[in-house]
Amino acid sequence: MAARRRPPAHPAATVTGSSWRARRGTPRPWRGLVHRPTELTEAEQNLFVELSPVSLQIFVRDPMIVIGDTVIEASLRLPHRFKERFGLRHLMADMVRRGARRSVVPPGSPLPLQQVARAQGPYLEGGDVMLFGRDVLVGAGQGGFATDDAGIDWLRRELGDGYRVHRTPLHPRVLHLNDGLAAVREGLAIAARAQFVDGLPSVIADWDIIDVGLDEALDQLVANVLVLAPGEVILDSRALGLSEHLTRHDVTVHTLDFDAVTPFAGGFRCSHHPVHRAPAE
Repeated sequence: MAARRRPPAHPAATVTGSSWRARRGTPRPWRGLVHRPTELTEAEQNLFVELSPVSLQIFVRDPMIVIGDTVIEASLRLPHRFKERFGLRHLMADMVRRGARRSVVPPGSPLPLQQVARAQGPYLEGGDVMLFGRDVLVGAGQGGFATDDAGIDWLRRELGDGYRVHRTPLHPRVLHLNDGLAAVREGLAIAARAQFVDGLPSVIADWDIIDVGLDEALDQLVANVLVLAPGEVILDSRALGLSEHLTRHDVTVHTLDFDAVTPFAGGFRCSHHPVHRAPAE
């Protein structure tokens, strides 16, 4: 971290797995700090390589979770993703020095990539966690590749009575909750309704919803936008229809080519994580 100033209320500091530059709209001056993961050492990269040979640090949304003044080191199910935590520990340690509370989800048991659906958790991944004030939605995928019920129960115990944790069942094709859901501002969301097995979560049931199809949500991650501020987003340049819908709702839209990243099953939100949040009301 460079400066030691207090960030403004909306996420003023973020960690990112990829750099970006908006191509449309006029972004307001960025007042916060942007951090990058430290590069994994050779020894860290080789961890569990016999279970899965992949190594990546693109999607920093998943290995950590920030709720209030707590930073949580998550538990990722895919064996090659376990090591991603190491690149963020320097940042989490710095957050603790600045007054944050740190907690760690007990790691699940690693299994070969082909067998992860039956791995023993708890598993809790940041892409499944979305905050709506004191209400916390946690995706429960049916495919066995990410968060499990043990992880949701762990989070519920960890947060205590200060938050309401809502288990949110997802379509078997969906990896994370944020594949098909984005809160653009209070009362307005982008959603792939088909990803929600039990219908839209009650916390957004009365919101205005901009609908996207499940295929475009999963194939192009169009709903996985980066919300810079309430009513201001960065969007994949391929999502022309969604961009027009957002503009009609008075949302400031910046577009960027991201088609080299989305084949790895992540979009803009997956590639960033706020490290400071305003207190929930």
